[in-house]
Amino acid sequence: QSTEKDGTIHEVPDHVGQVYITGDRGFDIYYFNQENVDAYASMINTVKSRVGQQVNLYDMIIPTGFGVDLSEDVQKSLGGSSQKDAISYAYDRMDPSVKKVSVFDTLVSHNSEYLYFRTDHHWTSLGAYYAYQEFCKAKGITAHKTSDLQEKDFPGFIGTYYSLSNQSSALGNNPDTVQAWIPNGTNEMTYTDQNGNSYTYPIVADASTFSSENKYLAFIAGDQPYEEIHNPAITDGSSCLILKESFGNCFVPWLVDHYQNLYVIDYRYYNGNLTQFVPDHQIQDVIFLNNTEAVTADRAAMMLNLFP
Repeated sequence: QSTEKDGTIHEVPDHVGQVYITGDRGFDIYYFNQENVDAYASMINTVKSRVGQQVNLYDMIIPTGFGVDLSEDVQKSLGGSSQKDAISYAYDRMDPSVKKVSVFDTLVSHNSEYLYFRTDHHWTSLGAYYAYQEFCKAKGITAHKTSDLQEKDFPGFIGTYYSLSNQSSALGNNPDTVQAWIPNGTNEMTYTDQNGNSYTYPIVADASTFSSENKYLAFIAGDQPYEEIHNPAITDGSSCLILKESFGNCFVPWLVDHYQNLYVIDYRYYNGNLTQFVPDHQIQDVIFLNNTEAVTADRAAMMLNLFP
């Protein structure tokens, strides 16, 4: 008997613009594509063989709100596919040496909480926190409690679903709040932008002055090709490389207090050689974090190109 409150939505959303809306929430329909998922799993296996057995490779496929918050009946009635099945299918095709971090059931068990934005396609920092707890279990370390970190809230966020829904008032009148927790060891990172310029910037920035559509940029300066974080509170030489799209942005801050060195790659914009990067930076852990919509053959090719 689960003691969790159930937040599953049983009402079928209406199609508004390019999104589906029920109440004050937007959704994208997820469609399973076997070719895409096969290509992704194959890429993970190839990367694992190239970085070698001495490196831990973790794969995290993150469901979207469609899979976590809508009932299975509603998902089917919209013609969508089960993300739980899709993620299991991908993990079944990965080499046993790849550490698969399954977060689907955990997120569903917390779906009465604020895990996904209403007006935007991303998950929240709290959603990322529950995934981080599962990562810590897989790694065999203790996750920090949210109460151990300083929380900052940035209200007034109106995300992508608002613009894609022809500016639906149901979304516009119910803006989101971006919650963020600041790492203890450091809140400073260096990022390199797409022009090759490097800057020092907060890991969690003060987004209170950001425009309503840009509040999610509170996390790690948004989608930058390359970032590095060095935590002065840790001196054990631990190093992690994470490859991610924008779902990874609010996940990265949770990792900061577990590694001396953290390297963050947005594979959509980076073009270095990571096969060489891993030994050069004595990387012990490589994490791939992608939401289900990013598990595609095109994205897999982008990631594989970085491991020649």
